[in-house]
Amino acid sequence: MSYAVVMTNIADLKVRPDFHAERVGQAFFGEVLQVGVRRNGYLRVRRWDGYTAWMDERLVQPLPKRPQSVLKPDHVVVVTETPVHDSRGRPVPPYRLYYGTRVRVKGTHRGWSEVLVAGGGRFFVKGRALEPIPGRKDGPVTGKLLVAEAERFLGVPYLWGGVTVTGCDCSGLVQTLLVRLGRAFPRDTREQVRVGRAIGRRQVQPG
Repeated sequence: MSYAVVMTNIADLKVRPDFHAERVGQAFFGEVLQVGVRRNGYLRVRRWDGYTAWMDERLVQPLPKRPQSVLKPDHVVVVTETPVHDSRGRPVPPYRLYYGTRVRVKGTHRGWSEVLVAGGGRFFVKGRALEPIPGRKDGPVTGKLLVAEAERFLGVPYLWGGVTVTGCDCSGLVQTLLVRLGRAFPRDTREQVRVGRAIGRRQVQPG
């Protein structure tokens, strides 16, 4: 099995290796994917959550070996849309990162954070756009916290297969919020409903 890293800010996952095929999900910049067969310029990929689909091979960069961080959460997450620069302050692809993008920070200088991606890429983003990803030792994810994060998506249009503030669907919203809060969670509703425990309507609370 080989690996690749997503090098665009949002990469569509397709049900078939075809530009016109249905979008079934998306991957963020810097995500490491397991790569399978190639067909019609598309790669069969597997995300950290086990989700498999097809992705345009031009949107990823092959990795020479399996990185140690594959399928593990990173240390910080983008919470506010931020431009991407090189070390000289010049805009570089992917130009902007969106809420939910997970990166590793090497250092911070004059309000800019140097972030690293698998394969050796170095990029600079605004430090105030980043926040730590809480671990389980930081306490439970409360309903109040989930609601506060979800409010960042008010006004975001519905997009089938979307997972970002540029457009998302219902299960994409849930996964993005929980991953941002350090909780691995499935992508699709049919898998999400199997997680946790059932409660009655009278027990329902915000979040």
